[in-house]
Amino acid sequence: MAKIERSIVSYPQRGPWGDPTWEGNTSGHLIVDLIDTYDPKSVFDPMKGSDTTGDVCRGREIPYFGVDLKEGYDILSFHDQARIMREIRSRWPDGVDMIFFHPPYWGMVRYSNLATDFSGGPYSLYLERMHKALTFLSRLLSPTGFIALLLADFRYNGRTYFMTDDTTGVGSMLQMGLDKEARIIKVQHMTASRGKVAHPGEFAFVHEYVTILRKRGAFV
Repeated sequence: MAKIERSIVSYPQRGPWGDPTWEGNTSGHLIVDLIDTYDPKSVFDPMKGSDTTGDVCRGREIPYFGVDLKEGYDILSFHDQARIMREIRSRWPDGVDMIFFHPPYWGMVRYSNLATDFSGGPYSLYLERMHKALTFLSRLLSPTGFIALLLADFRYNGRTYFMTDDTTGVGSMLQMGLDKEARIIKVQHMTASRGKVAHPGEFAFVHEYVTILRKRGAFV
């Protein structure tokens, strides 16, 4: 693999990491390239899904910790946040260097009927959940750590939902105590949403966006 040196990346193949039947998982090549670019010494995935991130880290011998709602970890629950915080601090007292955050995309795949599943509920609730999740995740970072947030846009019934922009607006960033360092466009090659458009003329998203977030003040 290689360091990311351009603002557009493309991975036609997802690679051998994770479970290829898990709908919505990303290419492990992206995680490999993020690691090569930023050289983290520890990695946390709060919504690990098929555990693509874990497979990459184990192959690279990078200390890793991952959780998921399907394993009983609700990152918006104070109880589970405390559990995660204790685990992170026991492994890395100064915090974790890289958090790969790839939440469900609103309006696309419904993963469960659990009330706390990000894939369910109205868009306003999705944005509220994202705000709370990122606020919590920022507390887990080491002083030089970063969050790699992977999201996409979604067009349906004539409207486009700009999930990345709506999640990382200026006001939200101020409230969450985060700053945006960079955004990388990831070309989409395999997406189930292509078959879910409503009428002729509709189109599905064709890109994803990796936004690199750091604690406010990290650039001072």
